[in-house]
Amino acid sequence: MIRTTVSLLILVLSASGYAQNRYLPEKRQLEALRVLEPPRIDGRLDEPVWQQASPAGDFIQYEPQEGAPATERTEVRVLYDDNNLYIAAWLYDREPQRIVRRLGRRDDWIQADWFYVAIDSYFDRRTAYVFGINAAGTLTDGLIINDGQGGGRGPGGFGSMDRSWNAVWEAQAAVYDWGWAVEMRIPYSQLRFPELEAHTWGINFRRQIPRKAETSEWVMVPRTVQGYVSHFGQLTGIRQIAPRGIAQALPYVSSKLQTQPTVPVRLPGDLRYDSGLDLKLGLASNVLLDITVNPDFGQVESDPAELNLTTFETFFPERRPFFLEGVQIFDYTFGMGDGLLYTRRIGARAPIIGAAKLTGRSAKGFSFGLLEAVTGERFRPAHNYTALRLKQELPQNAYVGLMATSYAEWGQNGSPARHNVAGGLDWDFRFQQNTYQLTGEMAFTSRQQNAGRRLGYAFHTGFDKRAGIWTFFSGFRMYSPDFNPNDVGRLRRADLINVSMGLGHLLNNNQPFGPFRRASMRAFFWNSWNFSRTPLGSNLNANWSGEFTNYWSTNLNFGLTNFLRGYDDRETRGNGLYRPPMGWNVRTEVRTDSRRPLQLELSGSYGGDRLNRRDWEVGMDLNLRLGTRLELSPEFTLGGSNRAEAWVRNATYVYDPALGWWIETSQARYPLAFEAEEEAAFRSLLQSAFPQVQNGRYYLSTFTDRTTRQVDISLRGSLLLGRDLSLQVYGQLFTARGRYEAFRVLLDPDRFAPVPQYPIPEDFHMRSFTFNTVLRWEFQPGSVLYIVWTQNRQSNGQSFFVNDWRSLRDTFQIAPSNLFMVKLNYLFMR
Repeated sequence: MIRTTVSLLILVLSASGYAQNRYLPEKRQLEALRVLEPPRIDGRLDEPVWQQASPAGDFIQYEPQEGAPATERTEVRVLYDDNNLYIAAWLYDREPQRIVRRLGRRDDWIQADWFYVAIDSYFDRRTAYVFGINAAGTLTDGLIINDGQGGGRGPGGFGSMDRSWNAVWEAQAAVYDWGWAVEMRIPYSQLRFPELEAHTWGINFRRQIPRKAETSEWVMVPRTVQGYVSHFGQLTGIRQIAPRGIAQALPYVSSKLQTQPTVPVRLPGDLRYDSGLDLKLGLASNVLLDITVNPDFGQVESDPAELNLTTFETFFPERRPFFLEGVQIFDYTFGMGDGLLYTRRIGARAPIIGAAKLTGRSAKGFSFGLLEAVTGERFRPAHNYTALRLKQELPQNAYVGLMATSYAEWGQNGSPARHNVAGGLDWDFRFQQNTYQLTGEMAFTSRQQNAGRRLGYAFHTGFDKRAGIWTFFSGFRMYSPDFNPNDVGRLRRADLINVSMGLGHLLNNNQPFGPFRRASMRAFFWNSWNFSRTPLGSNLNANWSGEFTNYWSTNLNFGLTNFLRGYDDRETRGNGLYRPPMGWNVRTEVRTDSRRPLQLELSGSYGGDRLNRRDWEVGMDLNLRLGTRLELSPEFTLGGSNRAEAWVRNATYVYDPALGWWIETSQARYPLAFEAEEEAAFRSLLQSAFPQVQNGRYYLSTFTDRTTRQVDISLRGSLLLGRDLSLQVYGQLFTARGRYEAFRVLLDPDRFAPVPQYPIPEDFHMRSFTFNTVLRWEFQPGSVLYIVWTQNRQSNGQSFFVNDWRSLRDTFQIAPSNLFMVKLNYLFMR
């Protein structure tokens, strides 16, 4: 029945003209040539064998004029032998003196002339290995997953490319009077492919010319077509090669010195030494085992400070290499960022003792992944994290999959203290050349709680049109009240039923018009309830974005929140419902020409609600390229909110005829002072709202009018001292303050009783400074020396009436904590 309904809907939309894809990428083939003598990788391209190979040319623009021939000629040839794939590119340029040669750290995208190759060696039409080099010799590599969905393909983007994947390969670039040249050597040990007599691989090439803001590809996939890897050209002619196993050991040694504001430093006794090991073993041509023992991620950038006054947890992105590389198989998500695996949970409670990943894929598209991690203090296991993922790929880039996670906690005697599990099924079906997509997930959680277990479930399905001039999406999701995967995964909230839908349109058939090179519009609507059938409100959002012919771009967003006046069942932190007012917000952004040495982005937002709340924010981001080696990116944000009705705390309001009123918290008792008439009115309101209370003790949610201000200044900098030697700096200066006025207690979702002389000080003032600098020297491929300095200064107070700029200046008077570290990795490989 479901399949028939979906098919009829597709037929109707196709007949109405909405499902037309008028342009599909050209099917191209390139034959690789076997060689007996490998070419030298020097960028000179002077071996005669290169001219014997078939060329790939006639690149097509993706940017700025989609579908037009590339403005500069490019030719690519491919050779191979028993151990390696060799790629050469002739990147002709009529103005070679304008080729941008800028050094950068490996895997950092920078404004420069780039050449990339993407190889689908499994030929699964979903996954590709990417290798890139710019005209100055900076290397990058990564992995495209899910057929390139979820990421743009403009400058610096290559579909949903995971740059955490690192390979050991070789490439050189050289500039000549006719343009520039590239030579690459990619060992088979860095690719995954089945053992066959003859191979056909998917392949694509890309070139970027920043002075023209031009991106061109051998097989150009337009924006109106869904998918990316599935449209690659075919690399043929590769015969009689065997998959190569991989065996790598990456031990490290480190020395650390940590300082605290009140603790004197004693050298050398305060120095701490550590060591650990990463192993990567190819158990078969398609099975990889990664192991880490006592990992140290001290070189990873610190998380930024922020002000979070919402009822939702802050989720920071994963930055640790072990938990970034190779985790694409575990991509079980419910949308909106929620999923069964959030690797930042691992190590949050205690240091990581060890972890392992086992991943693999068969020639018939069956993938599996197993992740296991143990954490605890002083090498005493206390927490265990497990994730298992199975996925079977189907025709037309569809798949079905299973996911299971487990969290176990041990007591001091080694016996299990808590054991929670979660699991689910997910699917992704495609129709009409990837134009339509039917996705979904069903999941459960089983959590130990109070000597019993609580079972929860979740369901989500979506039907989308993802390709064409017109697109749409629709979705339905529900999370039961007891669904909670947050021991290993992430979920913003449970007890939710949500319906959403949206529409997108590429204006003028995605062709230039007026001052615009291209423009698009999108609109979204969603409505929510909880499992008690309480309406949680509706949101409406409309977005317009455009790129001008001068390469500037702009974005305008307008949103309405709770415009159908639903309830908030979280604001009181479990103490009943509250009905927030309808709100609105407008946000705009303008970005200047990315080809210039100075790129500027300005943003601003303004919003409010029917209760005269006003929110505002202005921001400025700069990207400044000074010469070919130095890049600075300062960011500045100033924001605030006035008179926002908000919860401040739950507490017990106590009345005694002899002693009067006071507020009890877990820390203290605060007397309440009233005028006689105020006290009588307050007591009458509470007695009428809560007639069941007979002992004079009222557990109430206190609300207020909240005013906040925050300033966020950050700087990222990168100085390239050589192709393999770099200095990277990150700093953030942050201050936030809040004032609470007009205190009142919630009587019912729409009604309050004023508390005229509220006695508890609630104002806040927080300041922080975070600084992180890393000197990185890759003295040989895969072997790196790090020298790290991290500093933190933090202070929390309760003074709102301070000058923000003086507050920022005084942050540097706070006594700091420091971390100094020297870390050496050395790669052994077979």
